[in-house]
Amino acid sequence: MSSHTKSELEDMLEDVVNVLDLSECEIERHGPLGTSPAELVQLVLDHKNATIRNLHMHRIRTRRGGGGMSSNKELRIFAAVHRALKEMDCCQHDSIPDIFNEQFDIWNTGLVMDHEYKIREKEK
Repeated sequence: MSSHTKSELEDMLEDVVNVLDLSECEIERHGPLGTSPAELVQLVLDHKNATIRNLHMHRIRTRRGGGGMSSNKELRIFAAVHRALKEMDCCQHDSIPDIFNEQFDIWNTGLVMDHEYKIREKEK
């Protein structure tokens, strides 16, 4: 086993956590004294695997169903809604429409949510 200083090991651990690409809410929830690094990595991997499975199943259903909007747009909408729901779980200081609209913009869905929680096409 190679010998590293405590500082080097801490830096290596921080690099691993940075690669996980956690949202600000996830960082607050799992903070430096919260979830152990091994458990945090497992949670992120489990979540990413579940997301991949869901996207794959959605893609299969889209192929079978045909018609309607493009598969690419449906996937972007699914990703935006999925991310917005994650953000709602931990960012309770933002309004629901603000959270959804931010994700709709990030994922370029062409949708917007109004203050009554109705989703419609964005006006051009």
